[in-house]
Amino acid sequence: MKKIIIFGAGDYGRQAHEYFGEEMVEFFVDNNTQKTGQLYCGKKILSFDEYLKIQKDYRTVVAVRSFSAIATQLNDHGIHGYEYYSAQYKILLENIKNNSIDLLNNKRIVFFGIDDTSEVLIRDIIAYGVAEENIRYADCVENGNIGTKIMSSEIEKIEDVCNNADVIIIATSDRSYDLQVVCDYLQASYPFKVLNPFIQEKYFGTPDIVFNPYPSNQNGSNEISEEEWSNQTKKNGNIAIINHLAETLDKYKPLFNHVEIETINRCNWKCSFCPVSAGNDIRVKAVMSDELFKKIIDELSAMNYSGRLALFSNNEPFLDPKIIERHKYAREKVPAARMHLFTNGTLLTVDKFVEIMKYLDELIIDNYNQNLELNDNPQKIADFCEEHPEYKERATIVLRKENEILTSRGGDAPNRTKESIFGNDRCVLPFRQLIVRPDGKVSLCCNDPYGKMTLGDLNVSSIKDVWYGKEYSDVRKKILKGRKCLAHCVNCDTFYF
Repeated sequence: MKKIIIFGAGDYGRQAHEYFGEEMVEFFVDNNTQKTGQLYCGKKILSFDEYLKIQKDYRTVVAVRSFSAIATQLNDHGIHGYEYYSAQYKILLENIKNNSIDLLNNKRIVFFGIDDTSEVLIRDIIAYGVAEENIRYADCVENGNIGTKIMSSEIEKIEDVCNNADVIIIATSDRSYDLQVVCDYLQASYPFKVLNPFIQEKYFGTPDIVFNPYPSNQNGSNEISEEEWSNQTKKNGNIAIINHLAETLDKYKPLFNHVEIETINRCNWKCSFCPVSAGNDIRVKAVMSDELFKKIIDELSAMNYSGRLALFSNNEPFLDPKIIERHKYAREKVPAARMHLFTNGTLLTVDKFVEIMKYLDELIIDNYNQNLELNDNPQKIADFCEEHPEYKERATIVLRKENEILTSRGGDAPNRTKESIFGNDRCVLPFRQLIVRPDGKVSLCCNDPYGKMTLGDLNVSSIKDVWYGKEYSDVRKKILKGRKCLAHCVNCDTFYF
């Protein structure tokens, strides 16, 4: 087999290097010219021009988050025989391969969503033995692909193939998420299975137990000013995506896919950027009752909820002495949910870590230390995970600074003073998140740390009645007109999905 050139000298590139092995990888290539000539994982990083001269002699593996842009770049230069890599993509393909007889054989399969990624994915799956006569291709009308050909077949409207599908496989890495939203809607309306090989399950795409998200030139100091933060945010590619995605969400009105249940509204750490850190919190202390907690979980169970479920929000979850017990109940009642938890790790012993991991799909420990050094308990857990590497797949210790400029949190961040300049932009969080406070009141979103807006009360209303109720409806209508239409949103500079 030919040796490999990995396109992308970043986290995905490092994972791909580990996946394919030292002997198979010859070079990296990256569009960042500042990296040209440097070594990454012991391999030289080529410029794109250098890569073009030798690429025919190697396999090209694209290992970046934004795959479509690189695929377009390669196609424009006449390069079509590339592969795609992400840890989640490879894992799902392996699952498809291992379960192909039960999952795909003799099933009617629709590949949904078409872009430069699609043919790579489709060929991968067909290589596992899927019969081409059982495959059809579909997209949304608004994406302009209907009637065009892929793999010698025409792309159809998704509505026309719904009743003739057993499995839908997302065939695009497009980060607009429009197709995923439509798929959520179709999943709720039709009895087929939906697979998305491109979804990033873990919050941080790293195989290591300790992850440093900061650039190598940053030390423990607070180097970014508010003005620099705002200038960086203006360049955030998510802004245009979110502005468009809000329209799609409003059109299909899917159920939430992210639930946060705050069982106690307290934190024990002092971060300068956090509105509810110790010393900044103005909330009256509250702890969720067992009765209310079970009511909420039982309702999620009744609707077969399968999105993200987190038993925390703006708090430190291990201040709740019942937090492990609550996770056990939630896991038993809502087995299809993806349960994750963020903690600062100060109260997390190794014994508690082992116990909570019985119920979690993912645990993230935010290790707050201005010098980016591991604190005592996270260090013990890191050592434990090195001895028991099976936990690395589901746990990450993230090095975090206590004092830095981050999002404005709707204007509540204590170390932010300037007004936001994103009043005309939209947000998707009120279309996707259900944030529950300890008293059962539902907040606007995760960036409403003090619960300034209440969109319902789960003590007296069902989850669905709140989600599709007047308060949520009014908020969504206003956010479509821009953040300036909501008092708590006008100074918010958060843009994520």
